[in-house]
Amino acid sequence: MTSPTSLPAHPQLPVITTESGSGSLFVCPFCGKSLASLKNLKIHVRVHTGEKPFACVQCGKRFSDSSNLKRHQSVHTGERRYRCSHCGKGFAQSGSLKVHSHTK
Repeated sequence: MTSPTSLPAHPQLPVITTESGSGSLFVCPFCGKSLASLKNLKIHVRVHTGEKPFACVQCGKRFSDSSNLKRHQSVHTGERRYRCSHCGKGFAQSGSLKVHSHTK
């Protein structure tokens, strides 16, 4: 875990110590949300700043988080990892399969 002593490199990202003293919480300077790690805070702050540092090499679409880019890439590969057990239709994302399953 990042300690408060390493924060001078990130003066805009305040840190508080939890009441139990078991760790630190990093506080969003825009909305006050507390996050357990500096990494998660940096990702969260992108919601407010609009920063999207991860770009798809095939279409140029940009994302704020690398996991969203990875999920998007299935659009280009045609990969359908999630299959309906009733009709066999394939889906790239588990959420799409859930929606499909609830409409049957």
